[in-house]
Amino acid sequence: MKCRRVCALIVCILLYRLPLHAQYEKQIDSLKNLLSSSQHDTLLVKRLNEIARLYNMVSPDSSLNYSNRSIAIASQIGDTVGWGRAFINSGISYDNLGLLDQSVREFDKAIKLVAPTSNKRLLSSAYTNIGIVHNERGRFD
Repeated sequence: MKCRRVCALIVCILLYRLPLHAQYEKQIDSLKNLLSSSQHDTLLVKRLNEIARLYNMVSPDSSLNYSNRSIAIASQIGDTVGWGRAFINSGISYDNLGLLDQSVREFDKAIKLVAPTSNKRLLSSAYTNIGIVHNERGRFD
């Protein structure tokens, strides 16, 4: 009886996640179609960052690919906010992959870039994610 409940729960969880995965894939495909029409500007960086954010939900490796592209372009054009967002996305990817030290390094890079801009939302995101990593490690000091 207990085994049936556990199996039923697992099936429900899997069925619940399938539509979410498909939803992310549709959004990712739409954004990928827009990439070809984007120039090397802040709009391209925003689109790459959004793809990376969505891929973090389903494929952290793919997210890292788009984050790295965004980092390269944002650094070339001087888009500090987009650059910081890309480091946050890559930090989340590394966290999802279990590479916690690398994750914290990426969040630290984002903080160093974004702090002079006083972008409180991005700073908050970076600090919150560092807290999440420390919580995963069991470090509370």
